[in-house]
Amino acid sequence: MLAKNWMTKTVVSINACDFIKNAVDLMKKNEISMLPVLENNVLTGIVTEADLKFISVLNKLGGTYSENLNNVFCIKIKEVMSQNFVTIPDDYTIAEAAEQLLVYKIIGAPVVNKKKELIGLITHTDILRALLIFTGAGKSRVQFAVEVANQRGCIKKITDLVRSLGGRINNVVTSLSRAPDGCIRVYIQAYNFDVPRLEQLKESLNTQVKLLYIIDHNAKVREIYWQDEDVIH
Repeated sequence: MLAKNWMTKTVVSINACDFIKNAVDLMKKNEISMLPVLENNVLTGIVTEADLKFISVLNKLGGTYSENLNNVFCIKIKEVMSQNFVTIPDDYTIAEAAEQLLVYKIIGAPVVNKKKELIGLITHTDILRALLIFTGAGKSRVQFAVEVANQRGCIKKITDLVRSLGGRINNVVTSLSRAPDGCIRVYIQAYNFDVPRLEQLKESLNTQVKLLYIIDHNAKVREIYWQDEDVIH
């Protein structure tokens, strides 16, 4: 999944020579917390709600409230914007974009094309939305995790079992994280399971692999077999 397919394409921006009051008004009106800053239509910075709050606090250290408010509102954006900002290339995947936001501890970043032109914004909200759609959240489904020996055909063996019971697989995710040496953890989301077939699935998994957990979202039943596994779905 490419970031450009999940970004916010309608970008609200502000000019570097505008005042903080304009930024505050734009953020309130559009219910956003970050604005790309343009100068001669070129992306030159980023200003966030946190930047504006910090400046506001500094200016409240002396003088009356109204004086401080006027002082804050009369500051130009170019004086408070972040000039060392992160951008996301439009050919980055959602995972790569999420990694950048996590590493730099930011709420979002501008998405640029190969000409470094601003084409959108990608934020935590956009990434969470993509994750929810990818995982099929909100639909009746079964999710389970198993730990198996990392051998050829180990994943096919599990997916074949699901299909043999009439289940339809939505997605499969594998990870070596937290798995012992020589093992792999497999996370599967599937549909089309009634109670009898779900019981068959649990029995078969328990005899063939290490079943970590199984969650029936339709029945709202969660069975956790190994407490070292953090269930985050």
